[in-house]
Amino acid sequence: MAETKRLGYVDWLKAIGIFLIVLGHCLPAYTLPRTVIYAFHVPLFAFAGGLLSKPAKTIKECFLKVLGLLKRMGIPYLIWFLVSCVPYMLPECPFKTDYSFSELVEIFFLLNGRPMWNAALWFIPCYFVVNLLFVFLSYLTKGNKLLMLSCGFVSFLGIIKLVLSEKTINFFKYQNIFSMHNVFLLFGFFCLGYALKDIIKYIAEWKQKPHKNYLLYIALGVFITSIIVCALVNRDETRPGGYYGMSVLNLRYNDIYVYILMATLILISLTLACALLPKNTVTLVMSQGSFFIMATHYLFFRSKFHTSPSYKAGKWEASMHLGMREGVYITVILVAILLILYLFRKRFKWFSKMLTYFGI
Repeated sequence: MAETKRLGYVDWLKAIGIFLIVLGHCLPAYTLPRTVIYAFHVPLFAFAGGLLSKPAKTIKECFLKVLGLLKRMGIPYLIWFLVSCVPYMLPECPFKTDYSFSELVEIFFLLNGRPMWNAALWFIPCYFVVNLLFVFLSYLTKGNKLLMLSCGFVSFLGIIKLVLSEKTINFFKYQNIFSMHNVFLLFGFFCLGYALKDIIKYIAEWKQKPHKNYLLYIALGVFITSIIVCALVNRDETRPGGYYGMSVLNLRYNDIYVYILMATLILISLTLACALLPKNTVTLVMSQGSFFIMATHYLFFRSKFHTSPSYKAGKWEASMHLGMREGVYITVILVAILLILYLFRKRFKWFSKMLTYFGI
């Protein structure tokens, strides 16, 4: 997509989201910052996907969109999965094990919790399934926003039913990324973003600035208020950090109604508040390279480059809960790499095409 046609507020939304992904993986569990981040950082990408989506008008367009998804998500997923396996091939890695071919296939396609796994990649196959659902359902409904919003509500009802009944539906009999908990939840937010995209775009690009800014400042106030409410409803003195922490991965332990309501308010208000912010190159490259950041930030937790306490102790465990400072450092390094690649992309078209295979 040409830069002139990019929606600045969506770039800001995705840039904020990917920074929160990295930061959330570095913060201690049960603390206030992590609790707030985990309340909406994963649904944010599904919501942003809905804001940018367009329905297919013919069966041919459906299949072309599926091929596009395979190119944009499938190939980068394969590349970064293989790259993330490298630390486990090193001699000093205590997790080193002789895997059979069938076990490697199982790890790659099912992400069944084996140690040779870049855990942040769970989102990509799940998001791919969500996009597939949208492609074909939007074709069947002819892109009607009310019908797609209804599909989103049905999807939310599905996750609510699963959570309240304490049941789990998994393909292939594994607790993996194809858990219907994740698919139902993210598809609901994807449809919500699609249904609201025209309204949000109209408000964000409203020409009468005084009225527009008042409305956007109200949105910012709603966002801050939602964050405060989120913190209050998750207060739990029995936890080490004083908070329980909502998360897309442990919904069965949360109030699902509160989770969906809070995430919806936060996402809509944050998107509108982002319209107050100016376009800039940093948010553009973070938005374009969100897949790259998601797939590579875990490598810092398992490399000599990152001198974490667990590495100094001679352990190759993913050094989670490092702290806010480490999260910022990792993001700055990855953004610097993206900015350098952006300069080359501007000069060489062939280089730009090559970067798409790495999720950039």
